[in-house]
Amino acid sequence: MARIAHDFEVDECDVYPADYFDLMGGVGFGGLASLLLGRLGMDVDQAIETLLKIASAIPSTSAEDQATLEANTRSLLKVVSEAMKDCDITLDVKMYDKSLSPPKSQSMQPQQPT
Repeated sequence: MARIAHDFEVDECDVYPADYFDLMGGVGFGGLASLLLGRLGMDVDQAIETLLKIASAIPSTSAEDQATLEANTRSLLKVVSEAMKDCDITLDVKMYDKSLSPPKSQSMQPQQPT
């Protein structure tokens, strides 16, 4: 992003990846990053801050306990909902809605092989 900012002679904090990339993708945490940058239109610093919030909201240990899994889901939902609100995106928005103008960048998250 620093190179793009330099080439266009703008401040790096004014560079939004969705303005320069047509397609972003990732798997797992990378998929979340591509959604934040592409669909939500965050700049890199905003996306990093949100990813850190998401990472701290969900414990890294795997849990077999259903109550723990449900608590993790609630924590993730809360953090993602806050990020959407911060970007002025309603919680009931569809990833593809013909009534809305399409995002500048598309985001894709392929399914991980099992």
